[in-house]
Amino acid sequence: MKTKKITGVATAALLASVAVPVTNNLANIQTSYTAKAVTGQQQAFLNTAIPNAEAASARYGTYTSVMLAQSILESGWGASLLATQANNLFGMKGSYNGQTYYTNTSEWASGTGYYNINAGFRKYPSWAASFEDNGYKLRTGTTDNPSRYRMAWIENAANYQVATQGLKDGGYATSPTYPQSLNRVISSYGLNQYDPSVDTTTKTMRVLSNGTVYSGPADSSVVSATGNITAGQVVTVDKTVTYKNGLSYMHISNGWINGSLLTGSSTQATTTEKAGTTTDAGNAAIKVVYTSAIAEWKNPGSGVVGYLQKGTTQTVVGKIQVNGAWWYKLSSGNWVPGEYVYVTGASRIPTIDNNVVNQNTKVKIKYISGYSIAVWSNPAIGTTGQYLKDGTEVQTIGYTTANGKKWYKLANNTWIPAEYTEVVSSSTVVTNITNESNTVAINYPHYSIAVWR
Repeated sequence: MKTKKITGVATAALLASVAVPVTNNLANIQTSYTAKAVTGQQQAFLNTAIPNAEAASARYGTYTSVMLAQSILESGWGASLLATQANNLFGMKGSYNGQTYYTNTSEWASGTGYYNINAGFRKYPSWAASFEDNGYKLRTGTTDNPSRYRMAWIENAANYQVATQGLKDGGYATSPTYPQSLNRVISSYGLNQYDPSVDTTTKTMRVLSNGTVYSGPADSSVVSATGNITAGQVVTVDKTVTYKNGLSYMHISNGWINGSLLTGSSTQATTTEKAGTTTDAGNAAIKVVYTSAIAEWKNPGSGVVGYLQKGTTQTVVGKIQVNGAWWYKLSSGNWVPGEYVYVTGASRIPTIDNNVVNQNTKVKIKYISGYSIAVWSNPAIGTTGQYLKDGTEVQTIGYTTANGKKWYKLANNTWIPAEYTEVVSSSTVVTNITNESNTVAINYPHYSIAVWR
C-alpha cells in the first residue's frame, strides 16, 4: 500500500479554539458550536472554496463538508505548491485535459518506508475544476470498482462522520487516522453547515409530470436510471435531499426523483391535531382545527379577506411573529393566526419579513461557471423546477428577507437568493409601506388637498 507526501505542501494550521456562540464569520449564519478562529488567508480560501464545494456536492451527491475538509488538509488551506501552481486541491495524480504538473513527492510502501520520486499531478484551470474532478471521483470510483466510495455518498452516509470513514474504507487514503483528521477540521470550523439537508419524513406525494427514477440523488450523467414515473401517480417518499442551490431529490421505492416533479398529495388527519400546535412531519401546511371557521387576513391582524372553514388545509410559505404570536402566510399570500390552526412541516417553514421593498434591480447570477441556481416560488421554500445559469442577468422588482437572508423578487412573482447574485444596476421605486387601517380627518382650513396616485 502506498501513500504520498508532497514536498513543500503547507500543513493546515489549526489555531487555538475560541467560543463563538454568535454569528459565524464564515457565512453569516447563527451557530452554537465552538469554532476555531480563521486567518485572513484561510477566510479567503473559504470564500472561494465553499461555493465550489456546494456546486460539486449538488452534482455528485456528496457531503460538502467532507470535500472542504479534504481540500484544507491536502492543500494546506490552498497554500501548497500543487494548489498555487496547478489549482490541485486534492493531490490528484495524472493529467487533466492533457495538463500535468510535475513535482517531488514522498511515497510510502509497507516494508520499505518513504522514498522520493518526481510525479505528475493533474493541473486544473481553476479550483472549481479541482472540486468538480474530486466529486466525480467520489461518485464514480475507479474503473475496476465504480462504487468504491459508495459509503461517502449522501444517500448511504447518515452523517459526515460515516462519509469520512467510507473514504478510508474505500481506500482513498492509507492513513489510519484520515477520518478523524477530516472530522476534526469539519467540527472545528463548522463546515457541516454547508452540507445538503436530509429529511427522513415519510410523506405521500403526487407526480406532476412524467420523469425518470435514478439510482442516486445526483446529476443524471453520473447515476443510472432505475425506472420511470407517470403524471398523476401517487408515490411514498421516505427521504428528501436538498442541496444549497435549491435542487432537491426525493427517494421512493425504486430510486430517486427530482423533487420538482412531485407535489403534496393530501394531509392525513391525526388524533393529535390541536389548535396552536405544530409538528415537523408532513408538508408545510396549516389545518383549521378551531371550533368554527376562522378569518383569513391580508396582513397579520389587518384586513380580513375571507374565512376558512373548519377542516380546511392550506399550503404555508412562511411565518412571522407579531406581538409574541405566530402568523402563517398561505400560498395565496394571505395570513392566518397560529392559535387557531394545526401546523405540519413546521421546521421547514421560513421566518420571513412581511415587508417587500419595491426596487428595480438588475442582477447577474454569480455562481459556478456552467452551473445554475434554482428559482423559488416563495422566499426559502418551494422550488419551481426552473433554473438560472451562472452569468444570466435578470430584472428584479423587489426584495425581502427570509431566515435572515435576502431574496430578490422577479417580475413573475418568483424568487432567487441574493447570495448568488451581484448587482448590475438598481433604483428604488417605493419605500416600505405599512398596511394599517385608520380613519383620519383632513386638517387644511378652507382648502382641499390632492389625492395622489
